[in-house]
Amino acid sequence: MSRIEVEQRRVAGEVALELLACPVGGTPPPLLFVHGAYVGAWCWAEHWLPWFAAQGYPAYALSLRGHGHSGGRERLHEFGLAAYADDLLAAIAQLERAPIL
Repeated sequence: MSRIEVEQRRVAGEVALELLACPVGGTPPPLLFVHGAYVGAWCWAEHWLPWFAAQGYPAYALSLRGHGHSGGRERLHEFGLAAYADDLLAAIAQLERAPIL
């Protein structure tokens, strides 16, 4: 199984976003996993990220602001879908090419 690298990346100076990564040198497009309510990127870390990386897919998982180890937990009640869309765009901009979500 591939090793998971934990990275913290800044989004427009507002909050730090947690991005878990299983990069590989394969040619398939990267996969970006996004969690649902009450969880974070960790929910993809044990099985899915390493499995897809072992199949040759660069695999990433994002913790949206206020979730997981991303910043903004104290302001979670202020964030809406537009903020989460911004988080996705910021994460996508960090990847080597457009991912499959």
